[in-house]
Amino acid sequence: MCYSKVNVRRDYEALADYIIKHTNVAKSCDKELKFLKDGLRNQLFDMAHIESGLTSKKAIESGLKKSQLTKEHMYPRNQSAKKLIEAALDGRSKKYIVDSIKMMCRVHITTKEENLSLVKLQRDPDYHWEKGYKTAGIELIEYEWPNSRNKYVYKVGNVCYNTVREAAEAHGCTEPAASARFTSKAKNSQYKGWTRYERVD
Repeated sequence: MCYSKVNVRRDYEALADYIIKHTNVAKSCDKELKFLKDGLRNQLFDMAHIESGLTSKKAIESGLKKSQLTKEHMYPRNQSAKKLIEAALDGRSKKYIVDSIKMMCRVHITTKEENLSLVKLQRDPDYHWEKGYKTAGIELIEYEWPNSRNKYVYKVGNVCYNTVREAAEAHGCTEPAASARFTSKAKNSQYKGWTRYERVD
């Protein structure tokens, strides 16, 4: 089996299954849970990130291309890995864990320096990104990057996506189906949690 060719970057459900399965196996051994946590921390970094639609003011003013800036994970990976394992140990549902993974894969666009300024703050076990950004003096604003074709930010529940394609892949449906869900105006639609709004400079 050539597992090296398997692409799992957007398979959040498979990662949730992995967490539930291996937490159950390792739950009676702290060392095994530590190995699981460390591996999961790295896997969260490798998963496809989900942009929040927010960029730091300094990143915009820097004049750098988006590709030269940093995708800063809102939630520290070490903290996130611990919370996912705790959720599995507590018997939380697969859906809860999948939603948590997607939330933990969200990123803001910042400068490299801003990203580094958060490292020490993120060591606090009670760290929350809003407080951390305020302490570090990082101001976030909604920003549409030049030449972007994406007029809208797409939101499903509490998770934001930059494109219909990202949302479709995350929820296992086709792009036309996802687009229909975002534009549906039916009051009783089962997809009323699927919304979109225009980006604001």
